[in-house]
This record gives sequence, structure tokens and C-alpha cells, in this order.
Amino acid sequence: MDDLLKPVKGVKIAALNWLKPNNYNPNVVSKDNLKLLTQSILSNGWTLPIVARPDGTIIDGFHRYTV
Repeated sequence: MDDLLKPVKGVKIAALNWLKPNNYNPNVVSKDNLKLLTQSILSNGWTLPIVARPDGTIIDGFHRYTV
């Protein structure tokens, strides 16, 4: 069980300016969907984290970072 929880044991809150986009994100999202994402974050708050490598490169959550 301890190994299962290992990824979340190192969770840290980081400054936005520490994060940096990756250069390999193949996902394209329309402007309308980015507007919906913005509304969702404003209405519901952050429901999913932005996941980054130790150097700040975003692994998951680029669109949340963008909006």
C-alpha cells in the first residue's frame, strides 16, 4: 500500500511562475473549450492539480495552466 501512495506523498504547492509549459503537448483545444474550462475553474475552483516534474515542466494540466 505504501508504494501505491508514493506519488502523492511529495505533493507541494508551487508558485505559478515556477511552472513551465512542455514543448511536446500534442493536444489542441478550441477557444470555446478554453472558455468552458475557465468558467469551470471560476465556478468550482481547482478540482484537479497541475502535475509537474521536479524542474517545473508541466506533465499534466497545461490547459488549466493556460487559462
